[in-house]
Amino acid sequence: MSRIAKDQAYHETELDYLKNAWPGDKGSFRNNQAVFNEYIEMQAGFARADGFPVIADNMLGYRQFVPHGKRNRS
Repeated sequence: MSRIAKDQAYHETELDYLKNAWPGDKGSFRNNQAVFNEYIEMQAGFARADGFPVIADNMLGYRQFVPHGKRNRS
C-alpha cells in the first residue's frame, strides 16, 4: 500500500507539534531523544516527498541532542 500525499496545511500542523513535542510530549517517544529524532526525520521525509522542502528543513531543526552513549552503533 502506498502512502497518500498530504497538503501543506497538514505538514505545517505537524511542524507546529514538533516545536513543543520535546520535552512536552516526550513520553510519546519513550523519553528517548533518538526516538524523537527518528520521528522528526520520518516526518521531514514525508514533507519533502510531498513537495515542501522548507517545512522539512524546519522540522529537522527541532532534532534533539543525543548523548554519545545513547547513539545507535551500527
